[in-house]
Amino acid sequence: MRASGAAVDRALAAAVSAAVGRAGVPTAGWVTVPRPGRRPYVVRVVPVSATGTPAALVIVVDPDRNPLPTVEALIRRYGLTRTEAEVARRVLDGDGLGPIARERSVSITTIRTHMKHIFEKTGTRRQAELVRLILGATTS
Repeated sequence: MRASGAAVDRALAAAVSAAVGRAGVPTAGWVTVPRPGRRPYVVRVVPVSATGTPAALVIVVDPDRNPLPTVEALIRRYGLTRTEAEVARRVLDGDGLGPIARERSVSITTIRTHMKHIFEKTGTRRQAELVRLILGATTS
């Protein structure tokens, strides 16, 4: 994957490298990709390891076309509780389960339980599937 400008291309490569953990613990990152006359693309690079093999999910959002869904929209669309919707949004933002648990002052087991309920209610099985589904949700 390459961006059109050298600086953006380097930033994207660094974000993917960080997401797959080449420099230590995998971390999510953001890259803004400018485009003339329009708002820049927002690229979110999220670590995923469904099979135990380090991998990165690259999400490209066109803010002119696909605004991120609100917590309220996720509650209405999928029947999530407020907490489940907030956790789902944090996953969409690329936050790992550990940081979400720490921020909410709960155990990682509690967050995994929320994720299990989110998967059941959305008909998904993995975080990458959930992110793809949520990105299709609207803000209404």
